[in-house]
Amino acid sequence: TTNTTKKYTFTMPAQDVTLTANATINTYTLTIKYYSSLVSNTTNIKVTQADCTVSGGSDIASSGSATVSHTYTTTAYSVKIERLNTSYTYYMGTSAVTTGSNTNSITYSWTPTSDKTINIYVGQRYQVSYSTSGSTSGTAPSTQNKVHGTNITLATNSGSFAKTGYTYVGWSTSSNDTDGTASYSAGGTYSSNANATLYPAWSVNNYTVTLGSSSYGSWDTATAITVPYGTSISVSSNTLTVGSTTRTFTKSSNTTQYTYTFNSLSGVPSGGKVDGNITITPNVTRTVNQYTVTLASGYGSWDTATAITVDYGTSISVSSNTLTVGSITRKFTKSSNTTQYTYTFNSLTLSSSETTVKGNVTVTPNVTRTVNKY
Repeated sequence: TTNTTKKYTFTMPAQDVTLTANATINTYTLTIKYYSSLVSNTTNIKVTQADCTVSGGSDIASSGSATVSHTYTTTAYSVKIERLNTSYTYYMGTSAVTTGSNTNSITYSWTPTSDKTINIYVGQRYQVSYSTSGSTSGTAPSTQNKVHGTNITLATNSGSFAKTGYTYVGWSTSSNDTDGTASYSAGGTYSSNANATLYPAWSVNNYTVTLGSSSYGSWDTATAITVPYGTSISVSSNTLTVGSTTRTFTKSSNTTQYTYTFNSLSGVPSGGKVDGNITITPNVTRTVNQYTVTLASGYGSWDTATAITVDYGTSISVSSNTLTVGSITRKFTKSSNTTQYTYTFNSLTLSSSETTVKGNVTVTPNVTRTVNKY
């Protein structure tokens, strides 16, 4: 009913008076608006409700509307809204089709205490789903819904997809796309009127194989090698092979001072594949050469006649009958004189004029033997 605050003034007669108030019950309207995004507008809807009055036609064409009228009541009525053409998989609901359900009818509960408007959406919906196939970690974005004839913005890499040795570049319709191209960019536009499953697209990472330097040799070509992830890598003696590229390390030539021994090339991954930036290190041992100082015999004897072996560069000198090699000394004593001979010590002579050992050296005692005269 409609309330009123209108005031009335009466002049009371001299007898009893009976006053009667008349009221009219209100009628309320439910307006149903129809929105369609179909390939063709052949799927109209029909509004049915036995206890209500349907005006504006029970069949609502595309972008049309109908009204359902009922007098005031606190009782809820069920207004049934049906889809006439059920031969297609269309979605309908009281919100946008992206969240509607695949159904042929909706029952709307209406309590006629006030006017109300509801929207009914009908359309063909497609789904774009995301797969983790081809990735080594990460989670797939949620499935997206798309209404026919509209565009959606695709997901970004919100789930942190990752693939060892590769960089994410977008979305692909192929489950193992690693050529660096993508069917759709992350956050790009999807406009196809079709369902789709999208997979992460990848670009292979390039890594550098650095040839480590050594003071004891050199590479035939010292330039670093850049190759894609997964390229084969191996060594054989002093030769490195990366894919189809080879590099050879040559140790330094031996000298009188040092001997160089090549041992290995280290740094190759255990799996035999390039899995990141790598440094190949040549392992060469440098050894100081040792030489022998030989004590020659003569008219006399050394306190210790054993030869002396020392490193290259060890100091060597003589003083009278004493030889000093590094921290080692040797003394030569001439033979004792006899009735037949007299022995005279003259010097110790080195076979090399160097003051350090730079090769094998022979130390010769110089002693004169004279026949005694009588």
